[in-house]
Amino acid sequence: MSSILNGALVGVFGATENSRLPSTVDAVFRQYLFTYESPQGLTYSLTILFIIPVVFAVVVALLLKYTRLGRGIYAIGGNKKAASIAGFNVKGIQFFVYIFVGGIVGVAAMASCILNRTASPTNLMGGEMMVIAAVVLGGTRITGGHGTIIGTVLGVYLITLIQNNLIMLGVPTHWQSFILAILIIIGTAITSIKALRASQSSKV
Repeated sequence: MSSILNGALVGVFGATENSRLPSTVDAVFRQYLFTYESPQGLTYSLTILFIIPVVFAVVVALLLKYTRLGRGIYAIGGNKKAASIAGFNVKGIQFFVYIFVGGIVGVAAMASCILNRTASPTNLMGGEMMVIAAVVLGGTRITGGHGTIIGTVLGVYLITLIQNNLIMLGVPTHWQSFILAILIIIGTAITSIKALRASQSSKV
């Protein structure tokens, strides 16, 4: 599978068979927004690809907050039947969401290939748990209908901070996964309790 993907990249970008990625992709990898050199002589660089998640986050946040489509996405996440009764085109909105998310995934996959400097189908495999943990800790309900982009970004920041600290402390990989699973359970429990209290208060 990896050889097929590399072959496709060779055909599209004109790379040589001996290179893992095309020269144009490697050139993008070497583009930085800024580079900082510490007094100790260490160099830190921020890739230009950092712009991609920032742009997507802003676009999706505006779409969810200020458009009818965004309100429809929240409504469908909460209750499909209620959204249909309210006049939202459920199938049309779902179709858009699947296409839009698929496009974002495609762009993210290309960015990942560029940053890793390799095109392998196993890249990021097993990272689903970290994604779920970040989203849940950001305040998004697993049942749908509630969540914000800012919360998700903060959840990603928290997960990254925890993971980096665990690595620095020398915690084994399997224990890192265990800790992330505990965070998912805690985050899910908190959002479920909040939803239950909100439903009880509305009935009262």
